[in-house]
Amino acid sequence: MWKTSDRRRPSGSAGSSRQRAHGEARRRGSGAAEGPNTQRSQSAAVAYCRAETGEPRVLLITSKRTRRWVLPKGWAKCGEGLAAAAEREAFEEAGVIGRALSEHPLGEYAYEKRLGRGLVGCRVAVFAVYVTAIAPVWPERGQRALRWCSPEQAARLVREPALGAILARFDPPHRVDSQERLPFGSTSN
Repeated sequence: MWKTSDRRRPSGSAGSSRQRAHGEARRRGSGAAEGPNTQRSQSAAVAYCRAETGEPRVLLITSKRTRRWVLPKGWAKCGEGLAAAAEREAFEEAGVIGRALSEHPLGEYAYEKRLGRGLVGCRVAVFAVYVTAIAPVWPERGQRALRWCSPEQAARLVREPALGAILARFDPPHRVDSQERLPFGSTSN
């Protein structure tokens, strides 16, 4: 790691940005850092509800850095199931409160995430999360744009082809409970 010819690392230094990213990923429960070809697991939420017309609407958010359209997603915390992680990420990133319809994902896709100065391969399990409410405040409020749209439109807006395919075939159940409507009225894109 450090060669004798290298400068000494300052005391209290956390190491390189890659080492810090690795450490952060381990603390957040994303799995061990095993090498450059290792894919880490993430969980994503297809947060959805139905418009007054009965048509399903899914929620897309913008990524923080590139501002591209994505699903709320992130690392599962230690001891947390992937479906529960999808519910939590939907709240933290988009302010939606909901429940996963199943412990089984709708599908998976892969992408490369920039951590520090490098890229990390991620395998994302995608869960349907029925939205029951929208919080007035949430951890990342104001940091991302939100957009409700049809599954077909969402499929066209995301960059990852495998995620687009999952969204294009997304057909949620018509009845989850007696209040299956947009929690904030009929506003949608």
